[in-house]
Amino acid sequence: MTRNGLCWLVSGLQVALAVFLWWYAPLQIVTAQKAVDANYPKQHAQLGLDFYRRNTPAPAERVSLALDFPAAILAGPFNIAFPRRLYETKLRLLSMRDLAFFFWTGVLWYWTMSILIQRGKSGDVKKLSRSVRIALLVCGLGFALIVGAIGLDALVSKFSAIPDKQIAPFGLLWSLGLAAYFLWKLRSE
Repeated sequence: MTRNGLCWLVSGLQVALAVFLWWYAPLQIVTAQKAVDANYPKQHAQLGLDFYRRNTPAPAERVSLALDFPAAILAGPFNIAFPRRLYETKLRLLSMRDLAFFFWTGVLWYWTMSILIQRGKSGDVKKLSRSVRIALLVCGLGFALIVGAIGLDALVSKFSAIPDKQIAPFGLLWSLGLAAYFLWKLRSE
């Protein structure tokens, strides 16, 4: 398999995993709702804000957000730019943010795999001028710091729910990895 083919394969598998976990997550919420109803069989248990703060995003979606934390950060502004939902049923909704998350997941893992496979080969980046390369590396380092700041905020904020605190350490790991890569590339420039 070629380098490019392997990058596409891993990227496609990660996007497929993210889509599957997005599709499966509402079923976990329904299961949690049924468990609450089972605990209080003769009462109408109204599920309030506390239930949703503890259970959303569902565990399956937490895995996806943890694995693809930078993609979730890049997809965040799409909620503001495109507030209308594209598809909605009783259990699921699809928004532009979800599509952007799937897109950025693919881009993130393609880029990650191409870096891991590269192993010291000079690529197309060397064709750019040195000042452009340094500017791109500084932007990448800035993004790594933003990812780390968001992860740290979610971890230590008193307003963060339990799911956010479970996802946040992966944001910090992504931040450390990205920052280490961009600093290493900056030092070699």
